[in-house]
Amino acid sequence: MKRANERIFIANHNSMLGAAIARQVASQRHERAGVLTTGEQQPDVSCPSATRDFLLREKPTQVYLPLPLHAAGAATNRRDSEMMHSTLMAGANLMEQSLRSGVRRLVVVSTSRVYPQDAPAPLAEEDLLMGRPGPHKEAEALATVALIKLCESYNRDYSGTHGISYRCVVSATPFGPSPHPDTRDKGVIGSMIEQMHQAKMLDAAQVSLPFEPDELQEFLYADDVAAAALYVMDVEDYRYASVTTPSRGFLNAGYGHDVSNQALAHSVADVVGYRGRIVFAPPSQAAGRSLRLDSHRLRSLGWRPRLAMEDALALTYYGYHSNQRALNA
Repeated sequence: MKRANERIFIANHNSMLGAAIARQVASQRHERAGVLTTGEQQPDVSCPSATRDFLLREKPTQVYLPLPLHAAGAATNRRDSEMMHSTLMAGANLMEQSLRSGVRRLVVVSTSRVYPQDAPAPLAEEDLLMGRPGPHKEAEALATVALIKLCESYNRDYSGTHGISYRCVVSATPFGPSPHPDTRDKGVIGSMIEQMHQAKMLDAAQVSLPFEPDELQEFLYADDVAAAALYVMDVEDYRYASVTTPSRGFLNAGYGHDVSNQALAHSVADVVGYRGRIVFAPPSQAAGRSLRLDSHRLRSLGWRPRLAMEDALALTYYGYHSNQRALNA
């Protein structure tokens, strides 16, 4: 159910997912009031007083919190302590101040990194706490799981007295154009695009990719992740309750199937126009497990991804190409 005259706040709006949510809001401008903040207006959501003052002044009716909290262009070698502290502080503070300020609708958007490394695919919502997350994403995963559980706790404690419905979406690995041309956190698809584009420009006969060719992963275009977040935000309470429980109050959003790095690389090469040889030089710790999500609950409510993988890759490459022109201008 889409509501008219909504006042929408997107935390972390400089991130890939934050920018995608803003685009989705803009595409429905005839039904929504639009995004409240951009640029210097964005408050420091880890600061209780700044967040409280902003929410009381602007009175948003919907709040989106896309994770992880580091924006595009942030260093990929952030310390685990910094990652956990910033994510926990900002997320917990934004929820608490939203409650105190009368915000009844909030959606946290995270990724499949929250799931245990040994859980078999497809990963269902019940698998969330059934094991340890991957060792290289443990800090991010544990902080995000804590926020998911915090959402559930707020709903159990305050839905009756404050009328809140704080919700969570766990998406397949997101990809898409970066809102900033200097981003260093590109992910698998962004790295493949960059390497193949450079190889094409240099007319290189071969490109070597640092990935395990048989590793399987499910990807979802950032704007489809954003559309899932808007869908979850707007769905009626009774329908959301029909596919969740008080102790499992989040929903998976996936593309529907996973893809190997080898197959993905050839799809990227087609989009980029690189015709050379593709080889793989995976790191020693590479694993071949699948991160495909079981998304049947969200799909049962009517949500579906909109873009085919080929079209999403083409849009991502176009965004990369535009960023390169901006950097070289």
